[in-house]
Amino acid sequence: QTLIELRRSCAALISGKPVILTAHDQQETLAYARESQDDVALIAINRSASPRTVRVNLARLSPRVLARAKK
Repeated sequence: QTLIELRRSCAALISGKPVILTAHDQQETLAYARESQDDVALIAINRSASPRTVRVNLARLSPRVLARAKK
């Protein structure tokens, strides 16, 4: 229920452009962002049965998003 509410209230999750940040088949992890004009969301998925650490390169995000994140 909470995730549904989050999806409905976040512009990036509703209609944002997806940007793959990292994908590791052996680790069974994926991280991507969704960018909209006013919002960005970072999504990390762990498909394994064990906890995983996911490192992402935010330089793949648009310069506009990076500039807003630094404020």
